[in-house]
Amino acid sequence: MTTSATIDLSTTHGRRAAERLRTEEVVWLTTVDPAGTPQPTPVWFLWEPGGPTGGGELLIVSRPGTAKLRNVRRAPRVALHFGTDAVGDDVVVLLGRADLDDAGLTSGQVAAFDLKYAAAIGRLGTTPEEFHAQYAVLLRVVPDRLRGW
Repeated sequence: MTTSATIDLSTTHGRRAAERLRTEEVVWLTTVDPAGTPQPTPVWFLWEPGGPTGGGELLIVSRPGTAKLRNVRRAPRVALHFGTDAVGDDVVVLLGRADLDDAGLTSGQVAAFDLKYAAAIGRLGTTPEEFHAQYAVLLRVVPDRLRGW
C-alpha cells in the first residue's frame, strides 16, 4: 500500500515521511505573497492517504480572510515541512498544490480532527464546535514531490 505517488514507502525516508504525516501535529505551510516573498505559517492538519487524485492529501483549516488564503488563491503552489531533529536531520519537505474547498470537512473528518487536536483546542479555551465555526475554510494540499533525508 502506498500513501501517495510522492512517497516511496520502499525507502527509509519515504517510510519516515509517511509516519510523520500520520503523527505530527504541526506542519509549516509556505505560501508566496504578492511581492514574491515566501510566507511560512505553522498549521494543524489531517493527512488522508488516498484522496481524489489517488495520492494523499493534507487537510488544513483556516479562518476566512487570512493572508495564506489570499496567497493560495493567487499562487496555489506551496511547500510544507516539518521541523528537523536537534542536529538538523529528519528533513521532510513536501511540494504540491493547495486548493480551497468550499464544501469543508466531512463529518468524519471533523471527528478525526477533533480527536487529533482535542487537547490543543482545549488550550485555546474554545470548544470544537466554536473552533470549526471560526476555522471554516478548508485547504486541500496534494503533494507531488517529497524532498529531504
